[in-house]
Amino acid sequence: MTNMEEIKINAPKFYEKLFNQTEYWSVFPNLVTKRILTEEGRLWLEREVSIKEIESALFQMSPDKAPGPDGFNAIFFQKN
Repeated sequence: MTNMEEIKINAPKFYEKLFNQTEYWSVFPNLVTKRILTEEGRLWLEREVSIKEIESALFQMSPDKAPGPDGFNAIFFQKN
């Protein structure tokens, strides 16, 4: 994919296929796992994220983590 329109079209298809898969797949020869997103899991992923959760995650980061796409590292957000 080379542009935003392709990403917008293909990203949802990728995750839909990933989480609606009904076949079994094997990571290791003696371990079989089923990749299906349950209704409970889907609801948890779609829930509102609280400011407290964001703050908690931010302050668990090392302040000198590499900058994100906006160019700011964690200490910028921790201080501001």
